[in-house]
Amino acid sequence: MRYKKFYIVIIFFLLTSMGGYAYMKNALVSASEYPNKPITMIVPYSAGGSIDMTARMIQKGMAKHFNQSVVILNKTGGAGTVGWNELAGSNPDGYTIGFTNIDITWQPLNDEGRYNYVTALQPLAQTAAGSMVISVLTDQPWQNINDLIEYTKEHPGEIKYGHPGIGTTRHILGEMFIKATDVDIMQVPFSNGESEALAAFLGGHVKLLISSPALIKEFVKEGKVRVLAVSDETRLSDPVFKNIPTLKEQGVNVALTSCWDMVAIPKEVPKDVKIKLAKELEIVINDPEFKEDMKEFGLTVKYLGPEDCTKKWITDHIQFGNVIKELGIAQRN
Repeated sequence: MRYKKFYIVIIFFLLTSMGGYAYMKNALVSASEYPNKPITMIVPYSAGGSIDMTARMIQKGMAKHFNQSVVILNKTGGAGTVGWNELAGSNPDGYTIGFTNIDITWQPLNDEGRYNYVTALQPLAQTAAGSMVISVLTDQPWQNINDLIEYTKEHPGEIKYGHPGIGTTRHILGEMFIKATDVDIMQVPFSNGESEALAAFLGGHVKLLISSPALIKEFVKEGKVRVLAVSDETRLSDPVFKNIPTLKEQGVNVALTSCWDMVAIPKEVPKDVKIKLAKELEIVINDPEFKEDMKEFGLTVKYLGPEDCTKKWITDHIQFGNVIKELGIAQRN
């Protein structure tokens, strides 16, 4: 009886060892052949926004260089958290990647995410970085930011500004502007993304829009939208916006400059798959055709690799987390 038990243990050990060997062998094969099927790219906002534009240009570049198709999946809601929750909870095999922006580093403060994204995800590449703009329709009387401030002092509570969700960069800039100028304006969140906020703005439902320059560039060129201020420390280089003064130039002591977009994956993705994917993204983002496409949309390419992206996530998580707490956004919302 004792020998029978011994043989059962030996057989079990051999079977599990063989199974473990087969699993390791399959993992190595899948990594060496990656990618051998379409990749899903989660975009956490609706179609038409600046991140969606960038994602579709990355999609084009990956099809060109990676020899594999990429399927874009727009998962909207929660100011990005719905899409990021899906990305963090996806199978960590390298076949689900996602777009993120600076908002991901502080969204856990709002308790809307099931994950701490800074630890659950890993950024692989920064695609773009830039500034934000404050805009009005050209049928409004305000020619600059001080005209707007003067009007709001005389008409408290009348003006509303639109942004793509509570705790987003655009919302934070609006709250910083309110605090610095002591104006009485109301914020209106559109948690499905910039394109939803843009539609409300163009329809006259909100008087102000805080957005990326890329979102309203064509409307500025058509004469439908007037930009009152840029959030950066310096003016934008794009010819369409180069004459627009910064907030600081107009006497408002506010600057918000670190606005970036990155491609990320679940942290548990195998290391060799991460390396391969990161290298391919570097090729795509530094492709002259990609840079030209981004420039046409009013977006500025600023590539960073995985290590620098991770450092930026951690730095901004601390820095802007403190800003949110100072403004009381997390407590109020």
